[in-house]
Amino acid sequence: MGLLTFSEMQSQVRSMLGGRTTQDALIMRGLQFAQHRIARLPGFDELFVADSITITSTGAGNEITDSTVTMPSTLRKLHSLSLIESSKTSKLEQIGADKWESVIGAQDTYDRGRPVRYVLRYQTVSLWRVPDQSYTLRRLYSVWPTEIELNAAKDAPSDTSAVSLLDHKDELIMVYAVVWCYLTLGNREKANYYFVIFKDMLGQAGQFDIVKPDLSIASSPVTEVVVDHTVPTFG
Repeated sequence: MGLLTFSEMQSQVRSMLGGRTTQDALIMRGLQFAQHRIARLPGFDELFVADSITITSTGAGNEITDSTVTMPSTLRKLHSLSLIESSKTSKLEQIGADKWESVIGAQDTYDRGRPVRYVLRYQTVSLWRVPDQSYTLRRLYSVWPTEIELNAAKDAPSDTSAVSLLDHKDELIMVYAVVWCYLTLGNREKANYYFVIFKDMLGQAGQFDIVKPDLSIASSPVTEVVVDHTVPTFG
């Protein structure tokens, strides 16, 4: 969870932009994009959701009407699906969308029984076999950060006390928002200046997350772990 409210982050970004009070709408868009940019970084492991839903068979039909599971619109990545039946839990096998039609032939589409495989097409999961009864399906997935809800003028959050769901990433969000704003304003020199700061902060955050010196207990010296977050500059 973030420490600063979006209004406080907006104020900080405004200061880094030289106190421009005419760019509040641009700043809010920058904060939106910054959250998603950070969530796309390799190794990002926040915003996981584990829940369970009940799937049922509706009788005669096909896989589209009988065995689809709609994922949330904020889905970023589906990590696993597990079927729970009484005290037995089994993990379903994921099949790529490009191989689904060849693995699950036309003659098998209507097969009914205990689901053992699935395919994800955008935000919809199709199961095979088609469920022959009710089952509990456990889902493990990650989602994108919540969008900032803006007021009517779109230059400030509708909830001024709202905070980012990203865990202690406020400074990264603010600095990258500055990068995006300067790029939009056509000032590549300033954008590159703050992007260097962003990369340095990102590298330090990655190093502390991996090394965790407070948990390292060894008789021999601990080798420093250097995280390479090489990202191309703009321009």
